[in-house]
Parts: sequence; structure tokens; C-alpha cells
Amino acid sequence: MHLETSISIDFECRVPKSLVSAPSREDKSAVFKFKNKKEWTRRPVDWEALEDFLKIPRDSDNHSGFIAGRRKFYEKWGWLTTTSDQAKASENAATFAAFLNWMVKLQHARNEGELEVIDFSTFPFTLPDVPESFAAWRSIKIDKRIFQSPELKPKTLMNALLYMWLFGAQRLAKFRQCKRHQIVGRIISENNLQREDIDETRCAIWFYPSREDKQTCGRWCGDWKKNYNRKQKQKKQRNEYTAI
Repeated sequence: MHLETSISIDFECRVPKSLVSAPSREDKSAVFKFKNKKEWTRRPVDWEALEDFLKIPRDSDNHSGFIAGRRKFYEKWGWLTTTSDQAKASENAATFAAFLNWMVKLQHARNEGELEVIDFSTFPFTLPDVPESFAAWRSIKIDKRIFQSPELKPKTLMNALLYMWLFGAQRLAKFRQCKRHQIVGRIISENNLQREDIDETRCAIWFYPSREDKQTCGRWCGDWKKNYNRKQKQKKQRNEYTAI
């Protein structure tokens, strides 16, 4: 039996309001800390938080793309594991990167139709049991109709993001990774390069395609991919000619 139902998530992000000092590259723990007084702003979590999180470049030798993406996420949505206003610092870079890599791996599997059993024993963090987290029911109006849905009350932003991903199958099935970003990853791996060596500032990394056959996030990445494919075809033709 297959059920599709509405689930509400009640969570307010704690976003640092006052000045926060960023870690240096030499800082192995790589945590963000309040410089002076701890001050927060609150904002309700929504889909954009999960989309912003998945778009962060995955950690590779602490490259600048990951560092900048992590800081931008913190400034917009707050720290992942904060549970109270008394928190003095964020989780470290290793925790952030491990969760990001795990989530991106799951999203890839969902896109490829290869998502079968999620082994939560491989998840490096403690998660509450989902049924125990249903604290209430929420009434919402959609198209002039009243719906009541079970409501999850996660303790941390990390759990809120995971719940959105788990129960957002229909929406996230259309969330696709830019083909240019995948090609760049292969080039980096094959040539032992760093992400910093290739311009990715204009790539959204993940996007919702406007057409089923759309493979890149925008025109710039689309033109880059066409040019790359043309060069690869010319290279293949030269190799075939040389082999004759």
C-alpha cells in the first residue's frame, strides 16, 4: 500500500544576529563563534533551506567554495545542531561536511531511482524516532479546503532538513544536479585538480528543470557544456585519425 499525505514541520531556525568570527584555514575544528554578545533572530524553516543546503559545494580539502557556502548558509538559516539560545559556537566543519555529503549522496540515489533501503546505522548522528516526534496536528487551508496533518517538531535544523528530505519525495524527485557540475567533478578527479581551479561561481549546482530534457541549471552552464562536448568530439576524431 502506498500513501501520500501532508506532514507539517514546526521549527524555528536560530540565525546568529550579532557579529560572528569565521575560523581560519589552520583551525582544524573550524567552528563559527560569536565575537561578543550572543544574539539571534528567528525564522521558520521552509523548503528553501533544504535547497540552499544541497547546493553547497561538497567538502574537498576545505576548498573556498565549501567555506563560502557554509558561511552563507549559517547567515541565512543558522547552525545545524544548535538547540538553545545559549549556544556559543556552531558545529565543526567535519560534522557539517559529513551531513552534507550524506544528504547529497541520498539525493543522487533518489534522482537515479536507486534509493532502496536507507541504512540509518551509517548516519553519523543521533536521530529521534520519527513517530515519537509527532507532537500535534496542524490545520491548514489549501484551495479553500481545510486539511489536518501530523506535525513534526524537530529539535535541530539538521533534523528538520532530514525530515523535509524524507517526506518531500514528490518535490525533490524533480530537483536535479547540473550536468556541468558533474562534468567538472569528473575533470577534477581525473586531473587531480582542486575545485578552486575551476570557475563555478555562476553554477547553481542543483535546480528544478523547466523541461524534462534540461540538463544544466542555466544558459551559462548550458553553453559551457555544449563547448565541452564539441571539444571532446573533436579530440575523439583526432585520435581516430591518428590511429589510422
